[in-house]
Amino acid sequence: MKRLFGILIAALLAVSLAVPAAADVLWEPEDSFYRSHADECEILQRSFYTNGEAGYVNFYAAPESSTVTGQLENGNQIYLYWQYQDWGYLEGDVTGWVALGDLQLIYDYLSFQEEYGEQFLPYDGETYAPLLDGWTGDTLALWPYPGAAQAQYVWQDAGDAMADLKEYGFSSIFVDEEGLTWGFCAYLYGERNFWVCLDAPAGRDDPAVTGGEVEIPVRQVEQPELTPAQEPEMPALAWLPFTLGVVIAVGAVWLVTRKYWTKPRKKL
Repeated sequence: MKRLFGILIAALLAVSLAVPAAADVLWEPEDSFYRSHADECEILQRSFYTNGEAGYVNFYAAPESSTVTGQLENGNQIYLYWQYQDWGYLEGDVTGWVALGDLQLIYDYLSFQEEYGEQFLPYDGETYAPLLDGWTGDTLALWPYPGAAQAQYVWQDAGDAMADLKEYGFSSIFVDEEGLTWGFCAYLYGERNFWVCLDAPAGRDDPAVTGGEVEIPVRQVEQPELTPAQEPEMPALAWLPFTLGVVIAVGAVWLVTRKYWTKPRKKL
């Protein structure tokens, strides 16, 4: 009976790890173009640098629209959740659709998979979980790819997360050039698509690292050359609705003035 109860608890925990991942997919923007083309949109969830030929990037009310909703100079980092054909949707301080051709992809977990995926190994708890037994403290560093210059997120009070990772969380293993073992997790407690260094789970701040027992070298990845940033200029078409509005308003005022304020002619 106890054994059966343990199996049920394990199954429920495994399901609980999978359900939030599906729930996150349900986030949808309150955007008119998205609502009318939702079936044609795909989840993107990748980061980019703005990199327009003019030194800045325009964001539009809809793909192929002439209505500019915002602008950013080159070099700004943005995160796009949804994609429609060759356009991505950004929501935040600047909201709108941007041409993917005006962006530079930031090296991430998918870039790493494309380069090293053939070396990935399946996770085996009996083999790899003991590497995590030396984890002390409560800090867990999550990396966008093994050897990244900066952590994707540093988890505090990560005891429960670590226990779940050891049991269920890793889907792939990668052993780097220095012999360090890394585990990949697609989703856990709201964090998605990250790597953990099993030899130094707390990252480069791990006492084992600073003590010289383990060193996590920075992986050298190709850095894109961005077009120099320029102050944005609003396209001429973007001013058209405003200009037409002014012309119409001035014309209406002129007509009203002409009708009610015309001086009567003197009789001869």
